[in-house]
Amino acid sequence: MESLRSLNEKLDSEGEGVLIELKQLADRIVAFERNRAMCGMEASVVRFTQLFDKLEMHGLTAQGQIISIYHENHRSEVYVYVH
Repeated sequence: MESLRSLNEKLDSEGEGVLIELKQLADRIVAFERNRAMCGMEASVVRFTQLFDKLEMHGLTAQGQIISIYHENHRSEVYVYVH
């Protein structure tokens, strides 16, 4: 973590901008699903719908932002904050 801070300070002092923004966030529960899967809007909608169904089965509800991340090795992840 300290090396990231040092890199940020160096880049910012050289006028390059900030590489990484470090933030403190309140603790929260995140539900996610990660696997090698098709990437794209349609595939993400299906995976989020399945994740929402799993949350509902356990008496949980989604709250706030949803996040979908795609990787070059065809791995993808979907995240949702839970209440």
